[in-house]
Amino acid sequence: MAAMMFVATQTFSATGYGYNNNRIAVSADGNNQADPNTWGGTVTATAPSADAGKTFTYNANWQRGDEDDWSATPAALAMLANAGLEGKLVHYSYNNFIGSPSHTSAVNVMKEGVEGALQRFTNFNASVFYDVSANNTAAINHLAEQIKISTASDPLYFVSMGPTEFLYRALEKVKADGKASAINHLYIVSHSNYNDNNIRRANHRRIEHVLQDFPVTEGTNFLRIKDQNQSSNLTQGWSTNNVNGVNDYTQWTWMRDHVDADVNFLWDRMNINSHSKADISDAGMIWFLLYGDQNGNPSKLKTQFVNGVVESEAPDSDYCPAIESYETGGVMVFEAERIPLRGDWKLGTDSEYASGGKYIYYDGPNNYNAQNPANTLTYSFKINTPGTYTFKWFVRQNEEERGKVDGQQGTDLSNDAWLRFLGGVAYVGGTQTSEFFKFYGRSDPGFWLHGVAEFDHDHNWVNVKFPSAGTYTMEICGRSHGYQIDKIVMAQSSVVNLGSYQKKTEAQAQKYWSETGTPDPNCGNDSGTDNTVAFVNKPTSVVIGESFDVTLAYSSSTQNDVMAIVNGPDGTWLANAIQTVQAGSGNVTLTIDQTTAWAEEADYNLKIAIRPVGGAWDTNLDEKDAKFDVTSALSNTVSLVNCPAPVATGEGLNVSINYSSATANDVMAIVHDPSGVWLANAIQTVQAGTGTLNLKVNQETEWPEGANYQLKVAIRPVGGAWDTNFNEDNCTFDVIPSSQIVSIQNQGSFSYISASDEDKLAVVATVGVAEQFELIENSDGTFSFKGSNGNYVSSENGNKEMTCTRTEIGAWEKFTLEDYGNDIYAIKGNNGMYLRNNMLCTSEGVSEWQQFKIQSPSSAARKAGGEVSLSNNLNIKIYPNPSEGVVQIDWGNASAAGVVEIFNLQGQKVYQSSASSQIDLSQQEAGIYIIHLLVDGVNTTEKLLIR
Repeated sequence: MAAMMFVATQTFSATGYGYNNNRIAVSADGNNQADPNTWGGTVTATAPSADAGKTFTYNANWQRGDEDDWSATPAALAMLANAGLEGKLVHYSYNNFIGSPSHTSAVNVMKEGVEGALQRFTNFNASVFYDVSANNTAAINHLAEQIKISTASDPLYFVSMGPTEFLYRALEKVKADGKASAINHLYIVSHSNYNDNNIRRANHRRIEHVLQDFPVTEGTNFLRIKDQNQSSNLTQGWSTNNVNGVNDYTQWTWMRDHVDADVNFLWDRMNINSHSKADISDAGMIWFLLYGDQNGNPSKLKTQFVNGVVESEAPDSDYCPAIESYETGGVMVFEAERIPLRGDWKLGTDSEYASGGKYIYYDGPNNYNAQNPANTLTYSFKINTPGTYTFKWFVRQNEEERGKVDGQQGTDLSNDAWLRFLGGVAYVGGTQTSEFFKFYGRSDPGFWLHGVAEFDHDHNWVNVKFPSAGTYTMEICGRSHGYQIDKIVMAQSSVVNLGSYQKKTEAQAQKYWSETGTPDPNCGNDSGTDNTVAFVNKPTSVVIGESFDVTLAYSSSTQNDVMAIVNGPDGTWLANAIQTVQAGSGNVTLTIDQTTAWAEEADYNLKIAIRPVGGAWDTNLDEKDAKFDVTSALSNTVSLVNCPAPVATGEGLNVSINYSSATANDVMAIVHDPSGVWLANAIQTVQAGTGTLNLKVNQETEWPEGANYQLKVAIRPVGGAWDTNFNEDNCTFDVIPSSQIVSIQNQGSFSYISASDEDKLAVVATVGVAEQFELIENSDGTFSFKGSNGNYVSSENGNKEMTCTRTEIGAWEKFTLEDYGNDIYAIKGNNGMYLRNNMLCTSEGVSEWQQFKIQSPSSAARKAGGEVSLSNNLNIKIYPNPSEGVVQIDWGNASAAGVVEIFNLQGQKVYQSSASSQIDLSQQEAGIYIIHLLVDGVNTTEKLLIR
């Protein structure tokens, strides 16, 4: 077991490249109009240095684009629509071969595919789609404008589905317009060395030119993921167009046969003509952004489209309460503040997170065992459409329990209330009840759509069956101090699948729930809100004599002027910038120039406004103000954002540095061991300005476990030595042993221990995130298990099923591992009892039901080809596995054939023999069997599948 502690493991974030519902831009090729065949040749690169001396070919072999874009573009749009991210797509250009002709005689296949997708997925903004072959200048300028408004809080992810020249020209414009700093917040994703380096003309640029000429760094804001075009493999990647030399569609026919016409459309775009391919490989980059998965394939896509391409409702974040609330169209939504409060229930306010700015919360003592009538709320509501409704509510824990980090669940305190429905209409897991039951759900700082009932020791969703139209009554009673309720939602599953929005805020789900009932006719009709402005960014300080940008968001009912005006601390007008906008909404960036240098003072005033074209200040329709300071030129300083958390042996140290740089300088992070010996450093050149830089210091050789390692950050001239440092900051950190991530498989049922249930450990058939545990070796020789939820596994002293809810290691969270060989252990609790498959730590003895295979990703590796090695020493093999019934045993290096016993999953022995090398199970039912082999004192158990 000790050897297992040093196996390195890799984890991935939920979404690729840090993507978190940010803006997305895409540019693809796919040109079908042939380029003239009079051009072509080779060019030997002299720059950039990374390509110097290399020869690049541009010729007529690829007069048209690759047909994979014809199907990849509709597939990518379907993925985005299904994820509810249509509003995040801010640019999509296609046919992006620069210099290639427009489509005058050939079918514009890409345009047909885009227009077909827009007809089906109607929440996309059609104005952001550009045919580059028709007007490359407009397309380039549009992408440049999206890059220019990128910031640290609003980055742009660019998915490269075509040659680099198009992106390079957009970056050229961004730089020429003085917005090069915005490129730091552009994240480029590629998967194709061909696209990155394909040139259509001798003077076209490649990805190395982008890395050389702009603030783009590989590994920071340029990422080339795994090639998504595994064209000869049926199960890996997004292309099967060269399987044994055949364009193989067998993995895609589910699209053709799907009941959803939108999925059929994707099949049609893959089969346009004889040149079409079973290939959507470029769409694999969208899949990676959405799911963090570089190993997508058609089967995984099928799981996302089980119900077809389910486009989310266009979000409407404007809050409009109903005059009278009641169910309409199979949905019932009402604000919790409609419920008359009594006892210890109180009204809270939160303009940032609460719908309508208000919520109710229980401010009384915990009452886990009974209901206090004094703290019981009663609310009656009207149902017009009889049927079965799923019940959920938007809730959160109080601040002390939920924590203050967005997206993180808190403890198991302050997370429930008592709930019941009068009249026997509530069903919990199929059981009808009029009794109170615990209804719980955790949260992050926002209110999550949540709710699971704990009733008769089971945990289930709540369904309410309304037999007829009428008025029904629910009661809520205080159970956990501080629990907060924002809004109640009931919906028929045929109308809305609430599971799609579970454990998400409205903003995270991009699904906003307005109250159902009689709408307020005046809500949203205030004419004063038709023409509005708001700051997107506002400066806190500017440098004497330098221009600066102000980005504002506007909404305009007609053509108007938007402007930014600067007045000095004494109110004297100094400068302004103005631009006319058309009816609609959007963002505008205005540049303020200092025609004469402003004095170094505080409390300058910046006003943004919208007014009629040519109007005076007193015709402003809306305005906003902000204060800023004017300071002298930038100094050269650095500071640590925070001191790093302990780092594991062998892992890189991530360092975040705030910097201010008067000119181009080097910023670096340097690590010394506790005695002061230099170990490693990382360095990056920054341009003049301020910002936050993330550096990673790698362990070229593993740093020993220890405390008080020294971290220094510094800023110095480019190429300067340590004694030229302008400024430094430092702190200390610790190096801890590397962790081991394992799965735990019972040898009786071959199921895996899972922490997916919030209240107890379970066993499941496959390994996911919830089935992975960090194995921790304690100083007393015992071991502990830490779940992916950040909590520790507890034996509960054998009093009930084991849990994964403890926040620290105590006696009940320590286990002794008894080694049975081949990574198989018996897990013994502090109470002296063994864990068995039912997750109770109560067994006195050990059989296969008390034995577990504790394996890391490396120890879990299996041999390919349907042949399993049962003993590394004896080299015993069983094959084929899976089998049609007749199984061969190769006893390898054993002295003779041994004893064979085979059991079904009910524990019944179905076969036994000695000295056999062939087993006939053809008379047994298809399914999973357990095979035990005993030879030369070695006892091995494996799983056998009979088809």
